[in-house]
Amino acid sequence: MSKINFFKNALRNDFGKIFGINSRNDILQLALKEQSSLDNKNALSKRLVQYRQVREVHIIDYITMPGFSFIKVFELLNQQLSNLKKVKVIVESLDKRQDFSAYMSIIKYAEENGIDLSFVIPVSEKINSKKQFSAILNKDLKTDLHNIFLKRIPVSCLFILNPENCLFADDMLLFCKAVGITQFLFKPSRQPAISKFNNLERFHIAQFFKKLAKFNSPDYAYSKYYNELFLEYSTSTVDRVNKNNNPGEVKTFDQNGNELIGIDYDLNFAPNLKVSDFAQRGIKKVSGIIQKKITQTQKLSFEIGSIQSAKINNPKLWKQVLITGWYGTETAGDKAILGEVLYFIKSCSPNCKITLTTIFDHVSLQTNHELDDLKNVVLVNIKKGHTPELIEKMDAVIMGGGPLMESQSMIDVWRIFKEANKQQKARIIFGCGVGPIHTDQIKEVTIAILKMTTAGFVRDEESYDYASKLFPQHVLKFACDPAVAFVRRWRLANQSKNRAKVKNSLNGATLLRANTNEFSSGSKDWAVNKMNFSAAKQFSCLVEHLCETHEIKVNMLHMNAPWVGGDDRLFNRLVISQTKPSNDIYNERAYLTLEGLLENLNDADFSLAMRYHGHIFSMALGIPFISIDYTGIKGKVFSLMSRIGYIDWSEKWGEVDERRATERIDNLIAERTYWSTHLLEQTEVLVSKLHDVYAEVFDVHINDTVLSPN
Repeated sequence: MSKINFFKNALRNDFGKIFGINSRNDILQLALKEQSSLDNKNALSKRLVQYRQVREVHIIDYITMPGFSFIKVFELLNQQLSNLKKVKVIVESLDKRQDFSAYMSIIKYAEENGIDLSFVIPVSEKINSKKQFSAILNKDLKTDLHNIFLKRIPVSCLFILNPENCLFADDMLLFCKAVGITQFLFKPSRQPAISKFNNLERFHIAQFFKKLAKFNSPDYAYSKYYNELFLEYSTSTVDRVNKNNNPGEVKTFDQNGNELIGIDYDLNFAPNLKVSDFAQRGIKKVSGIIQKKITQTQKLSFEIGSIQSAKINNPKLWKQVLITGWYGTETAGDKAILGEVLYFIKSCSPNCKITLTTIFDHVSLQTNHELDDLKNVVLVNIKKGHTPELIEKMDAVIMGGGPLMESQSMIDVWRIFKEANKQQKARIIFGCGVGPIHTDQIKEVTIAILKMTTAGFVRDEESYDYASKLFPQHVLKFACDPAVAFVRRWRLANQSKNRAKVKNSLNGATLLRANTNEFSSGSKDWAVNKMNFSAAKQFSCLVEHLCETHEIKVNMLHMNAPWVGGDDRLFNRLVISQTKPSNDIYNERAYLTLEGLLENLNDADFSLAMRYHGHIFSMALGIPFISIDYTGIKGKVFSLMSRIGYIDWSEKWGEVDERRATERIDNLIAERTYWSTHLLEQTEVLVSKLHDVYAEVFDVHINDTVLSPN
């Protein structure tokens, strides 16, 4: 789209919002609170005379009046308000079956009288449980909405977020998509203020608003509105600033003319749009298109010049270190890797200062609260991590989280290593995997990084072999994923608590995820989504088997909650939606810190693991698990399962056989004591290998206390 056409579209779509044409003075709200038809028609008529200029009326229907009464209200509005153009019926009470014949009668009346009619569904602010939510958004309601409303008139949805219901925001969003509601608005309650939300609730809400801004906004006005809310909730402000930019106030009356106070379902949000906003957006959009064209047509050169040795390769002498990787998009596994990197650095040089690159700083800021060694860390955007002034302060740069893989951010890592090479700083790869890589460009970038690396190790032999194939002269060794050591150390620190636990029943946990094109290269998004739906159905059968056959309480946990990288909680909802409501299954909707995840998982006797680090966490905690291998032959899951002698307990994603899988579950639960000990023993083997590599590569000796698995 050209710059001129973009401005035309922006002004056409949002002209009214910019100049406040739909001000609150143009809206009158009528609240139908009484069961009677229309006791005092004259009183209401007199009220309406005062508001002849009103063009829009909101009818708040608390109880659904009989059809005849509803028509009478409409007739009165049409007679008294000569400028009336639009009516919104706000269906406030969805927890009971509605008299939909009343709605059908006003739909017909509106069509005959040229009134622009629409319906709004505001979800109760009192929802705080799955039971309440299910009661409101029931199957019958979905059918009625689709058959009666959506085929005739527009339906929109309003969700007022507060501490009690904020964890159900995604449920509401999924509901809207399921029934075909495309117009919806999520807005925070005016009361309580931000200070009433705890830090994790604020982080959860901020991530939700960011997702809406990026993926679920029908136009720029909505996107800007949600981005403003994201910024507001992602900062630790004491209270919420009043951003009500609409002048005047909404007047609300009942059908008998009595004024009502404190009722406001105004759907306008007025994000204070300015012409300059559209100018900046237009310039940014055009710049992005140009940059994309340049990237597509210009072949970047990854020449690095001569390879320089590091001035200080000894970690004991490091005073400042830059850690880079996929931080800012980190999963719980990435946090555990980072925790081990920090533990290694502090063991070598306790006073070493840490700088961390980030892709999205709002995610990294939350991680800083979860790892003690990150309390005073300096965050730098990954795109600025290669500046000469920054690298000059460092003794080493470490690639320490996530694999060398197909990602455009690999170019940023290459730039960091290139500048570090130029200034003779140590360049370390710390326990990364290598692959998957799908393009020649990222393959070239990876080779360049391997060439510049002065020391380090990869997580497994498969990564070592792939690195050797790309650049045979690399200096790397192979050990294990650093997260193994981090989780093992956590288990040892909490072992006394574990021994004190007495449980009368078994607990289970799931660590599932939706698959992506990363591991299904070449597959279209719709095809991957279809396969994920089928996988969810298969997993639901396994979860039900745990509940019904073994009476296990299943806790569906998540290793990634931010929208970046895929929110596991959404896939968990898909799995649960296909299980029987009677089963003892708990979906953890709240954001889990790394500590919270470990505590919840540690309470399990059995797990169903799909995420790679779900395998590692279960293993290092000694929890027998059924593996769902989504990475394929020679992938990281297959590599780990083969390495620890656990391949017989693995199912291939997309090919899960229900009978075979349930038999595996039955056998593993019966033999869980043996396999728990086996997993703890294999954890010790892997950590011992890791410590050997520390000694060989860095001349660093870690003396963790090794306790017997028994």
